[in-house]
Amino acid sequence: MTAQTQEQEQVLTYRCPHCGTAVEVSSRADGALLTCPVGGCGKPFRIAVPVAAPAAVPVNPPPEAVVSAHPTALSAAQTAAQPEFPVQTVRLSMIRRYPFRCLAYGVLVVGGLLDLIVAVTWDWFWLGMAGGVVAAYATLRFVLWWMRMSQTTLTLTNKHGILATGIFARDATEFTLDEVADYHIHQNTLMRWLDVGDLAIVSANGGQQKMVIMAVPHPSSIAAQLQMHIDARKVPTTVPAVEAMQPGAVG
Repeated sequence: MTAQTQEQEQVLTYRCPHCGTAVEVSSRADGALLTCPVGGCGKPFRIAVPVAAPAAVPVNPPPEAVVSAHPTALSAAQTAAQPEFPVQTVRLSMIRRYPFRCLAYGVLVVGGLLDLIVAVTWDWFWLGMAGGVVAAYATLRFVLWWMRMSQTTLTLTNKHGILATGIFARDATEFTLDEVADYHIHQNTLMRWLDVGDLAIVSANGGQQKMVIMAVPHPSSIAAQLQMHIDARKVPTTVPAVEAMQPGAVG
């Protein structure tokens, strides 16, 4: 009996040089003239199976990776394989963002206390009562506002962003950095001097979703982290080279 060996067929992924769509092609089609299966394109192209040069020393083959038709499939797979670690934690700056409001609360507290001291000195009961109420109300409002702002944090990792809020019960809103479509920083002249701003993040997850974070100190550093991941999404996937054929060319 004669044993017949059959060449194992492998499937390679190529990208159409005309429309950029990923196409799965059998390795046996090396040098063959193919036609893009995408409707609206249908243009011919020729593939070439990559040629490997002999290695001087044995090397371990890289692990298999699933390649998608998305232009950033490789970068997304590599990013998913990396461990997640914190990059930056930001606490909101209340005084930088609202200096005049903080000053107004301070004036009310100090003025109310001075009024209370004068009223007690001169035995003006109702005037002292009014000053004490104003000072206590302004202090309570300022403390609650300060606690709410100080307990709001924005944590950036190499993969996610987490906005946590709440004094007694914590609420967290999480978004993926790879899904950030755009961002905006709002600053007036005073805010630029104090290096604080309002950061608006637009996510492309399930449609356009906008998240606005007020009173972010050093917003340029946050913007740099977001821009890095936006640029990473634009890196094209590396696929085997194909030879483009002009319409009407004969193979």
